[in-house]
Amino acid sequence: MVSFLCRQHPLSLVRRDGSSLPVEVNGSEVDFDGQPAYQFFMVEVTERARLEQQLRQAEKLSALGQMISGVAHELNNPLAVVKGIWN
Repeated sequence: MVSFLCRQHPLSLVRRDGSSLPVEVNGSEVDFDGQPAYQFFMVEVTERARLEQQLRQAEKLSALGQMISGVAHELNNPLAVVKGIWN
């Protein structure tokens, strides 16, 4: 029988050179020859963290583009009226 023990998202490990390494850690208790034992799995999430940052940046730029589009639309409406009067 395996029972869930812990889940840590994300955890930063420090390398010997002082840089950090983001990892996810999952742990559980297992039965090993009739004795309780613990197993932990560490997964490096550097690439996923980078992709998530890129996604957040893309979402910000998308929201900015929608806002600018709305402002341009609001400015064009009165300008169209003024243009219509002078034609």
